[in-house]
Amino acid sequence: MFNNDKAELFILHDLFLPAYPLCIEWMDFNPTAPKSDGNFAALGYTTPEIDIWDMNLSGSLEPAVRLGAKKGSNLRHTDAVIDLSWNTNCK
Repeated sequence: MFNNDKAELFILHDLFLPAYPLCIEWMDFNPTAPKSDGNFAALGYTTPEIDIWDMNLSGSLEPAVRLGAKKGSNLRHTDAVIDLSWNTNCK
């Protein structure tokens, strides 16, 4: 956040990410409870997993949900996630 009067920049929330994200998509719902509201961000990395972080929690060390982490499944990515886009009709 930037304070114009004092020309100071300060961190409002701090997240400890495992790697530099390649893509970020904001979500206004909880992926584990689709009928609820929330403030979440999905991040894609050079790994085949997608991490969904709860933006209302400060200092969290783990994502709220990790998608694609199950080995042996045919429904997971096999390479880096370089783009994310949510379909608002499929909550």
